[in-house]
Amino acid sequence: MSRLLILDDNEHFAETLKRSIHQFDSYESETVEIAATSNRAIELVRMATEKRQPFSVLLIDQNLEAEMDGIQVMQDLLTIHSDADTIIFTGYDTPEDGIRAYEAGASRYLPKPFEPRELEFVLKELVRSQKVRINEARQQRQFKVATEIAEAVGASLDLESTMAAILETLVGIFDKTRLCVLLYDENENALHFAPTTLQYYQIANLQFSGQDKFPLEGKTIACRVANRTIKTRQMEIENVGDVDKDEAYLNLNPDTKSEFCVSLLNTQHELLGVLAMERSWHNGFEESDLALIMMAARHISLAIERAKQSAELEIKSFVSAQTSWAVNIAHEINSEVGKIATWAYLIQSKSDETSPVYEYARDIEESAYRLAAANPWASKPPQSVEIDAHIQKSMEKIVAQKGESIHVEFQLDAQNAWVTIKPVQFHFVLKQMVNNAIQAMKGMDTKTIVISTRNSNQKAVEIRFQDFGPGISEHARALLFRKPYTTKGKGGFGLLLSHQMLEEMQGRIMLEPYKAGQGTTFLIRLPIDRSGQEGS
Repeated sequence: MSRLLILDDNEHFAETLKRSIHQFDSYESETVEIAATSNRAIELVRMATEKRQPFSVLLIDQNLEAEMDGIQVMQDLLTIHSDADTIIFTGYDTPEDGIRAYEAGASRYLPKPFEPRELEFVLKELVRSQKVRINEARQQRQFKVATEIAEAVGASLDLESTMAAILETLVGIFDKTRLCVLLYDENENALHFAPTTLQYYQIANLQFSGQDKFPLEGKTIACRVANRTIKTRQMEIENVGDVDKDEAYLNLNPDTKSEFCVSLLNTQHELLGVLAMERSWHNGFEESDLALIMMAARHISLAIERAKQSAELEIKSFVSAQTSWAVNIAHEINSEVGKIATWAYLIQSKSDETSPVYEYARDIEESAYRLAAANPWASKPPQSVEIDAHIQKSMEKIVAQKGESIHVEFQLDAQNAWVTIKPVQFHFVLKQMVNNAIQAMKGMDTKTIVISTRNSNQKAVEIRFQDFGPGISEHARALLFRKPYTTKGKGGFGLLLSHQMLEEMQGRIMLEPYKAGQGTTFLIRLPIDRSGQEGS
């Protein structure tokens, strides 16, 4: 419904006009205000605009005051709120005044006296033209936003650069709006601020000044949207007009009165994160904002997905290059190992079984076969194994070879679960977990590693490796499976290779959230092999 302001120094005429407008059958008005002076009109228009409840139509008498006529006042009012329609009416109609009114920005010019039906018709026409204008402006703004986001992101494939460009663009587009992008971390089942977000989103409430992560089991509007998106696999929105009435609102900024959240999804309809926007007045996000924000969210989703795909491709290309180099060397080593084993066999065949030479040759042959079996890139078929027994047996061998003071505490509870693995590659991953734990606990007299397993919903086995070192910094955690990581100054390819090997076994490796005093915990998930279970 429309909000109207009548500016006329004839009180009787203004009141009569107000009653007529309220009685119109085909035109609905929410409120009709009256101002008798230009100063009062300016005051009312300014107050309504600041409250985000602007007047949609201004009805102004041309002949107001000697020092300022209605057309001049109209221009001042349009400077405050340019979207209003204006009707100039006058009892002294001249063609020149009509032309001047239209040139100054009037929507209509009505000579007095006029019939109420004539005004009703004019107001209805203004509503129609206003809808057309709003729709055109909305489409133009949506196109502008899409273009600006696309240009801002440009050819950047790095997530940090992409987010910086997007946030800077959004801040310019959405006036008087505090906004942030929260990315979803599936491993931690939490939302966390996207890179560079805190440059644009300041937390004023000191109680939450250090918070940058929001677990989905917690109560926030953004988490509520995220949880719903995970269930529905479609874009979800929350438009909260008064955050004080929503128990889920997390009071990061006390001056926030309204909040709008929209989920970000990839092309597979999986949750990427949430775009959250705040304004400092109630009902801050109107219907005209919704389509624009949702369109922006779609473009942000595409940009984030592209950046993530680029990062994954970079990792795979890097690992592929490393493994290709290693495979070539491994092939040459295997060729030489085969020759060594053959020569050792020939020496044995020409020697007395009781002679030292025979014993040496047999040891060389066994070492050659062990070396060939230890090659993680050897072409060997996958095997179905009972995971608890396999882990315990493999770990006992690995620890025995290390020769350090390592205590392994087994908490194996996978309930006879079978998984399909590549034994040599899986052995490499276990050794990598042990190496990492030993390095993390360097300097400790006894290095304790806790290995636990459990059956997760009869679909996957979860294997956890926990050490009791100082833990991994937040910065390093973000890069752990994206770039080589080491605390030794060189190397750092082990986790990347482990990540790739487990993916080839349809598995995953991730780092669990840091907990004070509990070191580092790696989690490996492998799908359960039903055929192996049934065969056992």
